[in-house]
Order: sequence, then C-alpha cells, then structure tokens
Amino acid sequence: MSRFSCSTKQWKFLKDVDTSLTQISSYSSVFTRYCSNTSFLRGLQAGFANKQLQLDRSQLDAALTLEKSYKYLVSNQANLAKSVSSSRYTFKSTLQSFFRSNESSSFKNASSQPQMNAQKGVYLFGGVGCGKTMLMDMFYEMIPSEISKRREHFHEFMLEFHSLIHELRMQQHEPFKKNGQTRSSIVPFSLGKTRQIDDPVVQVAQDLSSECSVLCLDEFQVTDIADAVVLRRLFSRLFEYHGLILIATSNRAPEDLYKNGIQRELFTPFIPILRKHCFIHDMNSHTDYRLSGERNHKVFWYSQDGNERVEELFQKLCGQQPEEEQSIRVELGRKLRVRRASRGSALFSFDELCERPLSATDYLALCQNFHTLCLTNIPKLRVITQRNATRRFVTLLDELYEHRVKLVCAASAPAEDLFDLEGYSGDKSTAPDELFAADRAVSRLLEMQSELYLKSPWRHESRQSQAFSGINSFAPSIGINQ
Repeated sequence: MSRFSCSTKQWKFLKDVDTSLTQISSYSSVFTRYCSNTSFLRGLQAGFANKQLQLDRSQLDAALTLEKSYKYLVSNQANLAKSVSSSRYTFKSTLQSFFRSNESSSFKNASSQPQMNAQKGVYLFGGVGCGKTMLMDMFYEMIPSEISKRREHFHEFMLEFHSLIHELRMQQHEPFKKNGQTRSSIVPFSLGKTRQIDDPVVQVAQDLSSECSVLCLDEFQVTDIADAVVLRRLFSRLFEYHGLILIATSNRAPEDLYKNGIQRELFTPFIPILRKHCFIHDMNSHTDYRLSGERNHKVFWYSQDGNERVEELFQKLCGQQPEEEQSIRVELGRKLRVRRASRGSALFSFDELCERPLSATDYLALCQNFHTLCLTNIPKLRVITQRNATRRFVTLLDELYEHRVKLVCAASAPAEDLFDLEGYSGDKSTAPDELFAADRAVSRLLEMQSELYLKSPWRHESRQSQAFSGINSFAPSIGINQ
C-alpha cells in the first residue's frame, strides 16, 4: 500500500458517516478511533471540536486528500525546512533581494535542474460555501513551524507577481551614458557571481521558493489573459525546479479554468502541470454553510430609503470627526481618489467603484486603508450584458471578504436576486465565469451580513489611527454586543 493511500477503515468510516449535518462531538470517539494515527485528521478533529463547527462527509473526504499532502510534509520536514519566516499576506519583504549585489544569498542555492516529480499538493474545487477555504486554512495552521509557508488570495498573489515583474523589467532596462548621451541598456539579472538570467519569471520563482515551501492560494481563478499566459511558466518552474507544494481552492475544475478565454490555447498546457503536481479533489457538495448563520439586516438595505440608511450609518461611524477627501496609493505609483472618508470608513456609489476602469489593485488599496466600506445605488446586474461591471463588483467583494472589511450597502434587490443570469440554463460546467462569480458573490454578501463576520477583526487593524479604537467599535455601532 502506498504511504499516501487511505486505510480501509478510514474509507469505511466515511461511508458510515451520515450525510446530514452533525456536530463533531456526536461522533468524536468514532473519529478518534479511525484517525488517531493521521496527524492532520487528528488536528482537524480538535479544531472542529474547539470551534464547534459542523463537519460533513464531503469535508471528511477532502480532509483525507489533504492528509496525503500533510504526510509528505511531515516525512520530508527536514528537507522542506527553510530559514525564512512564514508570511500570511505578501512577499514584498523579499523585493530587496532582486536589487542587491551578485552576492544575494537568495539565488546562490537556486536549483538549475528539475527535481523529482510527484503529486504533493492539493487542488480543492467545488461550490461556494462548502468548506474549501476553512479546510485549507486549518491545513495551513497545522503545518509544522519548521516549514516555511505562505497563504494568499489568488488575486493578490498575481497582483504582486505582475508588480514584481514590472519592477524587474524597469531595472533590466538601465540607462547608461556614452559620449555624453543617455542610452538604454538591457542588463541581465544576476544569479550569484557567475550566472545571469534574462527571464524575470525565473527570478521571481527563485525568490518565492526561497521564502516558502508551501503556498496556499484561495479562490484560484483565471479571468485575465495576462495571468493565463504566465501561469504555466511560473508554476512549472516552482514545481519542477523548486519542489513547491501548492494547496489551492477554486470553484472550477482544472479543465474549466479560463473557460472560453481569449487565446486559451496559451493557458491549457498549465492544466496537466497542475494535475501532475497536485491531487485534484472535487468537494461534490451542494451545501452552502454561509447561508446557515443568522443575518443582521442593519448593513444591507434594498428598501426605497436604503441610500439614506447607509448615509446615516456612515455619519455614525464618522462620529465627531468631519469627513474629508483622501488620495490613497495604489500599486505602480497610481493614486485612487476617495471623495468621502473619515475614521477608517469610506463611502462610494456603485458607479464610482464598478462603472469606472478600476481593478483588483484599486480594491486591494481600499481594503488596506479602510475597515468599513459604505456603498450606495447597487443596481440589479445583468451578468452577461453588464459583464464588466459584474466582474468588478465580484472582485470588490472578493477583496473585502478576504480582508474582513465590513460592507454597508444599499441595493435595488435582495442579495439572492441581485444578479440576473439572463435566462442562462445550460450546462454549468461550460457556463461563463461570470455565472460562477455571481454564485460566489451572493454567498459572500449573505455571510458578510452575519454577526460572526461583523465581529471578525479587520486584517489591517494596525493601520488605524489612535483616534479610532478599532474595528471592534463597528459591531456596537449597529447594535451587536461583543
């Protein structure tokens, strides 16, 4: 039997577990009996019991797949251990290594030969709210401390990747003077004292691999041709040369990524690479747990006076401090104008954020600077006809959710009816990406109204001014007790 195979007892246990939602405590003794020798499952059991979360068969099935990767991590812990400390959000801290002298230690040990190939990572895909991200996050927390790791949202990972590539290319075309005239010179990137390289993708891959052995990416999705073109080159390098272990979640199966995308033939070579290095697991669940929590209707209005309600709450959040216009920095030196802001809160209309040519980079900047976003005049969106506005709104929600920014909004319809699928009734596996995105957006809009979400801390709380006591003040302001 392979060391990655599941025991007959474990599979029998999965078949015997009732498919209805069950508290972990109701069968914890059975769980312990069959999973006592598998460390991730044992840790998962403890985590579910402590958090009083619900566990179903599809999540246990996925946990067994994650266990395969976890066993590899534990058995190869000495080889995977790195000196670089783990980071949850960004790898900007390693930017300086790109511009140091040829002595840069990041590149001295870079492998020039492909490593042994094997499935080590996990790619979980399935419907919204079925527990993919929760399982990945628990896996991330249980990775031994000696193994360096990173956890990011896919949007942010790719934004930083493209930003790094841009800066490297700017450095590559260094000006020099000859006979009193300034000219452009292409300078290859240095790798140690003797080797040089022209490809910035290779350099970014080397720097990232020097920082982490395990990369966890949430919401793996490909909607941009720039991402589609580069994924094969980046991940083939990370997998083949650096042995990176990828743990990813997605709403789409690998074969359905970038479906109907422009020049998709440039992307499709990435699919077998992903399958070669990751266990592909279908959650096969039709349950959305985000819908199970009680919702607080003081943050989402679809009544005629909704805009006025949002305005009232915005003024309450501002307190005695007058609102002002601000300009916040966005990647690559751009700035985003915020007309109305105060004490960590900002107010926009839907048109300002979703009918203008903004991107995930702009929304990320908002999330890094404001703990609460107030949004007015959200229309009912025709998913296909209003593709651009729909995509921007979904991307905005993705960023707000990832950073635990609180959303106060007024819409023309309830969250469940906010997206008009325009009569689409075809095979969902071949549906446009916007239809999957709409499902995810509705699920998140509903969860963002829950008391659990409203009480959760903003992930950039250290940025707040001393004049404001923190996001913990948000919940009481709308009548939620801490």
